[in-house]
Amino acid sequence: MMQSVVVYFTTSFILVQLSRYYVKFPHGKHNYLLWALICYSVIFGLRYGVGADYFGYQEIYTYYQQFGKPLTNGLESGFLFLMKLCPWSYQLFLGIIAFLQILFLFKGFRHESVVIPYIGYTFMASCTWLIFANALRQELAFSIFIASLPFIKSKNWIAYYLVIFLAILIHSSAFLLLLFYPLFCYKNEWFRNIRIQLLLVLISLILLKAELSLEVIQLIDVYIQMTPYADYFDMSSERSLAKLSSEVSLGIGFYVSLIIIVIQICYSNRVKEFFRDSIFTIIYNLFFIGVLWKHLFVSSQIFQRVNFYLWGTSFIVGAYTLFFFYKSSNRKLFMLLLGLYFLLFVGTLSNFEYDYVRYYFFWEKDSFVLPAAFK
Repeated sequence: MMQSVVVYFTTSFILVQLSRYYVKFPHGKHNYLLWALICYSVIFGLRYGVGADYFGYQEIYTYYQQFGKPLTNGLESGFLFLMKLCPWSYQLFLGIIAFLQILFLFKGFRHESVVIPYIGYTFMASCTWLIFANALRQELAFSIFIASLPFIKSKNWIAYYLVIFLAILIHSSAFLLLLFYPLFCYKNEWFRNIRIQLLLVLISLILLKAELSLEVIQLIDVYIQMTPYADYFDMSSERSLAKLSSEVSLGIGFYVSLIIIVIQICYSNRVKEFFRDSIFTIIYNLFFIGVLWKHLFVSSQIFQRVNFYLWGTSFIVGAYTLFFFYKSSNRKLFMLLLGLYFLLFVGTLSNFEYDYVRYYFFWEKDSFVLPAAFK
């Protein structure tokens, strides 16, 4: 346990501090952000058994290197190309994927670099890294999507669709992102009324607890599983998706997350005004839809796949909100939000018995213990 705490805390500290140096010395001779990405990718390349999909992807990688063909027909050509480029080691392959994930993620804020240290903090504290370690392909596609958002703001549709095409080569679900350009290009703010937003969240929570939509969702899932598209969903660990889908029912963690959501909604208009010329408004649209989607479709693993691109932006909204509190000298709210994210961090790290979160280096594989919930 102590090793896991040291590894994750150290990685978080390095990622945030080097990002801060990058913002402070953007034209220095040392590329601090590059070193931050390298440190992160090394840690997540050397891991063993971290993430419920770790062994599934290891089997996919090993099979491809041995036989020169994919284990199943559901793998996208871009992901196969990445495996072909790295035939030497699964650990090296994981490191490259981790590097690309964070590289594209930070590229989305190339014109707003002041928020990158805060994104580093909320990314680590919300334990989004665990989801990145699980869903390698879709989170890489998500990061590529984030990198494309400045093109929506600048109304450069050619560049946007070229980048999204790259995301589609990594994960088929990125086809959905083709719809986002016309949706946000000509009207980038869809949610302004705070009271209505809070009311919608309340209604979604009531529907979640009442499970009114459960039968409908299960029926839709059954029909989708009867289509050829079902093979694509079978590529991912069922237990991993179940873990991601059930976040909203995990007791105190759910309530901490809900408080964060309420804070972000209540101050969203002020943050939008502060970041008037940024991509924040577009990201907030995705975030709010994702909040509702997360509650309404929690019982559907297929529908939760879509939410990677929506609710997946929650830590980014948190980073912008933290920066706003800091710059507006709202010390109490800054410390409150900082502390709430830290509680999420501690809560996840204390869940060693029920999740693939305990950190092992790959040379410690003989010491690996399967989490109790997965035995």
